[in-house]
Amino acid sequence: MNNKMDFSFLEKVLKSVNASIYILLLDTLEVEWVNNSLPFLARTTPDDELSINPDFQKNLSDVRNFFLQNPEKRRYQIFKMKRPDEIYSWVLTTAVVFEKNINGIPQKAIATALDVTELINSNDSLSMALGEIQRNRHKDLLNRLTKREKEVIQLLTQGLSIKEIAKKLQRSSHTIETHRGNIKNKLGCKNVNEIPRIGEMIGLIN
Repeated sequence: MNNKMDFSFLEKVLKSVNASIYILLLDTLEVEWVNNSLPFLARTTPDDELSINPDFQKNLSDVRNFFLQNPEKRRYQIFKMKRPDEIYSWVLTTAVVFEKNINGIPQKAIATALDVTELINSNDSLSMALGEIQRNRHKDLLNRLTKREKEVIQLLTQGLSIKEIAKKLQRSSHTIETHRGNIKNKLGCKNVNEIPRIGEMIGLIN
């Protein structure tokens, strides 16, 4: 191949790969650029604007948080998302830091996303492996929580207010609010209202 940059060749490659490649702005969580190989994930509209799947958008903050703490590592993630046709797909993503600012803070990440739904549905060994990965992740999240934090999650799930939980556990409301904030950070919740849902997902709440 000619050493001179062949943009037509690169364009052909990007159109041919069966994975989306995208660049994420970590400060604003905006997708700066994406190819259109997986249009149900993120695509450029005819008027040159980006359309992002809401389920995909929810995972972008996790990418940012990961790279702020691990700028030299590669991130892997698999998640389930709803397509416009209401069908669910499993998507496997990998990402690395693409650019940093002068202070070494990650500014952009470049990532690939691959639809592995068919592979998961047709490969029992892979399904078992993914199930084990998910169980290990849930176990890791549980291990991050203290006994008191687990109690607070269970009481929040019952619909108790901060004041009611404080009275039940004989602690101040400020202490319970601190516990709730710590729980939110440890579980990677976007807001405190997500705590009961995540707690149920990892098996803490029956």
